[in-house]
Amino acid sequence: MKMNAKSIALSAVIAASFMAAGAMASDKTEPRNEVYKDKFSNQYNSWHATAESEEIVDMLEQVPSLVVLWAGYGFAKDYNAPRGHMYAVTDVTNSLRTGAPKNAEDGSNANGMLEL
Repeated sequence: MKMNAKSIALSAVIAASFMAAGAMASDKTEPRNEVYKDKFSNQYNSWHATAESEEIVDMLEQVPSLVVLWAGYGFAKDYNAPRGHMYAVTDVTNSLRTGAPKNAEDGSNANGMLEL
């Protein structure tokens, strides 16, 4: 059987799908950090030590020229100085750069329609 470019591309897509499915989180994924405290104590302690950097510093307020530098990019809306990895998920979730509404009033106009 002779394979043409179309069947080769289809085979590649199918193979990539199978490989990606294997890389996805399974039911055995454990999201609670404390579970790893004993087994991986060095890594856990290093991660936990990043909690010391609690302060959120608005870099756009500190250096207003960054707004111009990043005009058109999400960083022009919101950019805080990096904090420790312990805050990574919280900081990304609360960032204005994602464009996601934070409450019922965010991103909607007087008619209740989402503004883009």
